[in-house]
Amino acid sequence: MKSIRVQATGPRPFKIAQEGKYFAFVIAGLLLVHAAWWNAGIPLGDEGVHILQGLRILRGELSVNPYYLAYAALLSGITSDPVIAHLILRFLSSVASTIGLYFLLRAFRGISATGATLSSIAWAGAALCTPYTQSGNNSVFCLALTVPALAYLLRSPSVTSILVYVLCTFWAANVRPEYLVPLVLIPI
Repeated sequence: MKSIRVQATGPRPFKIAQEGKYFAFVIAGLLLVHAAWWNAGIPLGDEGVHILQGLRILRGELSVNPYYLAYAALLSGITSDPVIAHLILRFLSSVASTIGLYFLLRAFRGISATGATLSSIAWAGAALCTPYTQSGNNSVFCLALTVPALAYLLRSPSVTSILVYVLCTFWAANVRPEYLVPLVLIPI
C-alpha cells in the first residue's frame, strides 16, 4: 500500500524570494531604459489641453477623468510647472504599465519568470511605452490603470477582483472610450 503525502499549498519562502529577484530585474531594467533613452521632446500642443483641464479642476470644476485629476494632483502638490508635471506623469505611467505587464504575464502559468521579465523590459524600451516624442501619454496611462487590475483578476478571481477590474476599466474609459469594449466583451 502506497502512502500519499499531502503538501500544503501556498507561497513558499524560496519562491517568493525568487519572484522578488525577477521583479527587481524589471525595475532595474526599466530605470536603465529611462535613464539611457528618454531624451524625448515635449510637444505641448496636445498635452496642453490636458494640463489646462487639470488647472480647471484646481479652480473648482468637477471631473471624474483620472488623467485630468492626476494633472491636478501633480500641479497642486508637487510642481506648478506644467512641463515638469507632464514629465512626471509620463514617467509614472510608463513605470506602472511596465510593472502591470510583469504581474499580468506572471498570472499565466505557461510564462516563466524569466520570460515575463524579458518581455517587461522589452516593453519598457518600446517606442509606445518610452517614445522619443510623446504628445499625450493618456494611452499608456489607461493601460497602467487596467493591466494591474486584470492581473489581480487573473491571479485571484473573486467578486472583489472583478469589481476592481470593472472600476479600473470604467475609470480608464473616462479617458479613452474604447476601454468600454472589455466591459462589454468579457460578460459575453
